[in-house]
Amino acid sequence: MGLPLSAKPAWLVLLISISVSFFAAYVTDQQARKTGQAQFERQVELLRLDIQHQLLIYSGLLRAGVGLFYASENVTRSEWRLFVGTLALDRHYPGIQGIGYAAYLARDDKPAFEAAITAEGFARFAIAPAGQRAFYTPVTYLEPFTWRNQRAFGYDMFSEPVRREAIARARDTGQASVSGHVTLVQETDEDVQAGFLMYVPVYRTREDPGSQVLRAQSIQGFVYAPFRMGRLLAAITEGKPNTLHFRITDQPSGALLYDSSPGMSSAPGRYTAAVTMEMGGRAWRLDVQATPLFDGQQRDYGAAWVLAAGLVGSLLLFIIALTLAGHRRAAQAHADRMARQLALSEKFRHMADAAPTALVVVDPGGRIELCNQQAVALLGGPESALLQRPMDEFLPAKAAQLIGQQGQVVNCRSLEGVQCPVELSQRQAPLNGLIYTVYALVDVTERKRQEDLLRRKTRDLEQFVYAVSHDLKSPLVAITGLSEVLALQPAVADDPEARQLLGRITANSRQMEQLLQDLLALSRVSHQVLPLEYIDWASLLDDVQATHKAAFDAVGARLQLEALGDGFWGLRTLIMQLFNNLLQNAINYRDIDRPLKVTVACTTNHRGQTSIQVSDNGIGIETEWQEKVFQLFMRRDSRKTPGSGLGLAICEAVVERHQGRIWLESTLGEGTRFYIELPNLKE
Repeated sequence: MGLPLSAKPAWLVLLISISVSFFAAYVTDQQARKTGQAQFERQVELLRLDIQHQLLIYSGLLRAGVGLFYASENVTRSEWRLFVGTLALDRHYPGIQGIGYAAYLARDDKPAFEAAITAEGFARFAIAPAGQRAFYTPVTYLEPFTWRNQRAFGYDMFSEPVRREAIARARDTGQASVSGHVTLVQETDEDVQAGFLMYVPVYRTREDPGSQVLRAQSIQGFVYAPFRMGRLLAAITEGKPNTLHFRITDQPSGALLYDSSPGMSSAPGRYTAAVTMEMGGRAWRLDVQATPLFDGQQRDYGAAWVLAAGLVGSLLLFIIALTLAGHRRAAQAHADRMARQLALSEKFRHMADAAPTALVVVDPGGRIELCNQQAVALLGGPESALLQRPMDEFLPAKAAQLIGQQGQVVNCRSLEGVQCPVELSQRQAPLNGLIYTVYALVDVTERKRQEDLLRRKTRDLEQFVYAVSHDLKSPLVAITGLSEVLALQPAVADDPEARQLLGRITANSRQMEQLLQDLLALSRVSHQVLPLEYIDWASLLDDVQATHKAAFDAVGARLQLEALGDGFWGLRTLIMQLFNNLLQNAINYRDIDRPLKVTVACTTNHRGQTSIQVSDNGIGIETEWQEKVFQLFMRRDSRKTPGSGLGLAICEAVVERHQGRIWLESTLGEGTRFYIELPNLKE
């Protein structure tokens, strides 16, 4: 006897619903696996970025050491100790063994080098290992000078092939270079760890010479750092849960550099990955495997619950389907739609959490609706404490005025009251007829610290130049005066050779006096306190004409001054200095085969900025020199043209203090045109 016709759809629904339940459980299980895989890959990427970021920070420390050598005529051992001690490596940069300097010596330089180190108080100092080699790179400075680091003092790193390869790469490329697997000289018989070294070259030219041959010829030494892999990776992974077991091997040698869990089986687990990292010209392979802790965190009973719920639902649907088949179909469709929306929502949630930027979605009432994990870390958690809080609690009032603007830096305040500078970008996004605001916050604390440090160092250097130039000027004036008085003595007047020597002394003294004056002028541009005033073009150009008329008449030159407009707000003393240097430059580099003509045109451009053009028909500037003329002491031919090589550098400093820009166009043999744009400083 068959089933009643009305019961057949119910049984069919039951069969289908049971099948759907098992299928939903399978899909849920697969989704859980995909979620676990995505989480695992994210942690692997974060681990790789942590390692590369840490080594990038350390390469920056080494470049700071290179900057110390470039900023000083001779870096002494005590200065190096003060420099490294100020960094507080153990507290701020765990994992680094120390920072050192190794001189690059030829064979003939070895005796003098050993004698100099011995004279510093290191009795019977000798480069190790002994023997004659073409080149040496002995460890000269290494701080902190602990008992471990003292074992490396004087060691010739160029004598060992792995270190030699990294040193040669740094020398020839001008970039930070990482060595292969080595056992550090600092190691003892206890807790021996794999190690490597990082080198950054120091050139005598105080800049990258630009080619491999010139780099090899001008190499002075290397700022370097030794690393013990165990200590380095322990510092990077400190405080993080043990969810990953990873091994780092050096490529292509295949040498094992680090194993996070030496006793753990390396057999493939549920989640594995292998990535390659480029570190200072060296490739490292990172093999990662999930630990039982990670697998436990990813364990998901959703499939079982889905299956159980599906079976119960199937029974209920079977009962209801006898009378409410239509309602059942609608409910099933609704359930399918909600499942898809939930899966899509979870996907976007994972994407937001993987983003490196803090993202916050604020509803039309100004309260936080959604935020990712980076935002929780920045604003203070947990996430539940942030939701529905007003965004005004974390950002200043002016942030609301920056909607649509990108990259604005404001102070952000966390729930604990800790403030930090962030780069703020925000956009409005319509959703379901409402206007939401999406905030993107990037922590720029470290960047601001580096900018403040650079400004402080620049200010100290300017004050140093000012003090040195001022103190040297007085004895030079005395030397010049005494030379002129001595030239008037009868015994000297009758001796041509003596007159010639005194003339050279006087000329050199005057040249040095001019150089010091220019250095003082360059220093004053940056720190001299001057009043902001309205500069009338007519009055300014009259002063320029009166100042330079005699110099232009002396060489048969013509100066043409043109001005359209009334004037602008600026620092009058510095603007006069700008014109003085540009016009003197035109006289110095005039073409002796034709009369010099210089035109000065002053206007206001379409952006409301002051525009100045100074053009001449002089000898012009070669293309390869056009990018160098604003550098300090840069003169194309110091024997044929007067000056200190600071004139155009002073011009650039004046323009930069006015927050403007200066550039030039030149054709060899035809002349040069300088362009200057200055904003209105009063605005």
